[in-house]
Order: sequence, then structure tokens, then C-alpha cells
Amino acid sequence: TAAGGRARLARAARLCGGPGWLRAADTAALLADALALEAAGVPRAAGVGGVAESESSDWAVELKTELRRAASVWIHEPPLSLHGAPAARLALLSTAEALRAELLDAGCTARPLDTEATSLAYLYYPAGGFYRRHRDTPPAPSPTGEHREVSLLLYLDPVWRPDWGGALRIFAEPAPVDVQPEAGTLVLMHSPLLEHEVLETSRARHCVVGWLCSVT
Repeated sequence: TAAGGRARLARAARLCGGPGWLRAADTAALLADALALEAAGVPRAAGVGGVAESESSDWAVELKTELRRAASVWIHEPPLSLHGAPAARLALLSTAEALRAELLDAGCTARPLDTEATSLAYLYYPAGGFYRRHRDTPPAPSPTGEHREVSLLLYLDPVWRPDWGGALRIFAEPAPVDVQPEAGTLVLMHSPLLEHEVLETSRARHCVVGWLCSVT
């Protein structure tokens, strides 16, 4: 149920979410890696609708610039790009696996989170970037049987001012909640339940986005 989903993710947030979740040095290493990939021209325009399991896959993804203006780089093991610091990406994958195990052990999701079904990416919002209100549930079924259970966001920029925009707006009850993209902050959301958007930003904005999934 919706209430059950909210309770489980509230429990997850108490366990491992919030500001300062990732150490400053680790956050800085990820940002440096993301910026190096950007300088090398690796990011591609981010679409709407699904998760591609490789950079050559276009399953259920469409480019809709009226809904989303951003770019992304998918994070894989082994790293597909040797630009930047692949070791930082591998460390991130290990951290995400530890998070998945912690959420699973704490019973924070209705269905088990599959160890092989976590997707992560660097996400780049340029000045003027945004993502309109949406849920993280693709309209088309995954060809691999994956179901997004938990959406995660990890912010990387060390300095952020609210007047720059770019906040994550979560349409919670009884009123929307805005989360500022401050470095090291982890946000967890129940993917099928919570609508959210990224407000237009006046500065380049960088984060990690990901989904912890079950498989049927």
C-alpha cells in the first residue's frame, strides 16, 4: 500500500539518508570523476521513460526536452570509460551494494532488492536544466523483469545557494518538500509512489542518480 511504502522509506531514511551521508572526500572524488567525464565529452542527453542497461540500449527511453534537460553517464562494472577516475566509480558501486543490503536487512521494501539489478549514473543539469514532475516508473515493462523499488539521489556540488534553484521538489503529503542539492546529501524515495521534479537551475548541477530494483 501507499502508506506501507511511505513507512518503509521513512525507516530507510532514518537508517541511512539525509545530509552528510557521504564523506566530503568521497563526494569530492565522485565530482572530480564526473567533471573529467564531462570534459572528455562522455555524457549523453538524458531521456525519459526507462533505464538503459548499456549505453547502446534505447529501451523505453525518449528524448523529450520539454520534460527534461540534462545529460547522464551510466556507471558500470567494469567501467566503460577510462576517462576520469574509474576507481571512484567502483567505490560508488560498492557503496550502493552496501546500501542495498542494509535496506534489505531492515525490511525497507515490499519486495527483495536484487543484487544484480542496481542502476547508477552521473547526472548533469546545465544552467537552465530541469526535470518536470514525474514518477520513476517507466510506462513500458522492463525486458529483464526489473521493477524500480527505491530511487536514490546523491548530491555532489560542495557549494549550493537556494537562490540558484535546482532543488528537488518531492510531492509528499500534506505539502511538497524541497531538498537543496548539497554535497553528500542522500535522498531515498519509493519509486512507484512519489512524484517529484527538479526545479530549473541557474548553475550547473551534478549528482548521482540510481535505482534499486526487484526482479520478477
